[in-house]
Amino acid sequence: MNTIAKEVPVSIVAIAKNERDNIERFISSVREAFKGHPAELVMVDTGSGDGTREIIKEKADVAGDYAWCSDFSEARNHSLSLARNDWVLVLDLDEFVTEVDWDGLQSFAHRSPKTVGRLRRRNKTLDENGTPSVYTDGVERFFNKNLYHYTGPIHEQVRPLETSGVEMTWGVIPVTVEHVGYAQSREKLREKAERDLSLLLKELERDPHDPYICFQAGQSESALGHKEEAVQFYERAINENPDPRLEYVRMLMISYGYTLTDLGRNEEALGLAGLYDDLGENADYVCLMGLIYLRNGMLADAVREYEKACGMGDGFSEGANTYIPRYNLGVIKEMSGDLKAAEELYLACGDYGPAVKRLGIIRSGDDRRS
Repeated sequence: MNTIAKEVPVSIVAIAKNERDNIERFISSVREAFKGHPAELVMVDTGSGDGTREIIKEKADVAGDYAWCSDFSEARNHSLSLARNDWVLVLDLDEFVTEVDWDGLQSFAHRSPKTVGRLRRRNKTLDENGTPSVYTDGVERFFNKNLYHYTGPIHEQVRPLETSGVEMTWGVIPVTVEHVGYAQSREKLREKAERDLSLLLKELERDPHDPYICFQAGQSESALGHKEEAVQFYERAINENPDPRLEYVRMLMISYGYTLTDLGRNEEALGLAGLYDDLGENADYVCLMGLIYLRNGMLADAVREYEKACGMGDGFSEGANTYIPRYNLGVIKEMSGDLKAAEELYLACGDYGPAVKRLGIIRSGDDRRS
């Protein structure tokens, strides 16, 4: 950053409701990450009954209250109005700051004053067996509040203010958070998906052509195990031709592809090969194409995709560029009878559960043959 440039103060802004389990860790992560820099913490309670409101009053630099009206964007925009700085970084209480490059953040604000910054979010999840995993995405959270605000009652999005005259553009900021909101029991996640879906369907009654809301409805249906319904919402979103530069559009296409394969619609999924120009540098997409080719009996094409994925840059899912393609290459080698090569590939997967299981099966077979 140019040392002559005036330092841009930042407001870290969050809304909360009944976050007693997360709030202390959240505040500590923010204080530690921004220690020594001109940054304030703005927190708004939306009707807590577990002591969250009292902690906010005690520990936030700016504390506020908002009467909840089932509209996240309204609550977000109220919290933005309380920020004393123009540049805001918006976080949730179940997101803990793990990395911040202050100079890089300053450089972004000076060089891209009309651009929205995407932070890196590492989402911790649990599968049906309770096994933890991580997927990473980028979310728009850093912007000048005089140019942008939130729209949409659920899964709210950053959009230009009508009075700003700006066209929305995106860039990456050097901020990483750990998101634990999805690392919950299946019962709690199901309750959340049902609640979200109800609100999303109401929003689609108002605007049935919003691709983002269709995508999120598909995600909720998928979380509920309703694969056919999820595909229908994904296709509605795709038919609206959403902007491919948006992060969610990449996730939309990958989610759509995996759901098609879950349903056995493998030949139909081959059509996603046409997205290579837009998504070919994303490890998740390349792994998806490997699976699609594998399900269609196109082994050489599957091997090509999985080999490409190995060593690519990080994708959304942890392991998309390491143990996931190696495991699948191991499966292909095992199918072809090359157990030595399969064993080496499974070993390269580390403690990845499915690879450990296949490795055990191969070795037990070796024991029986000895």
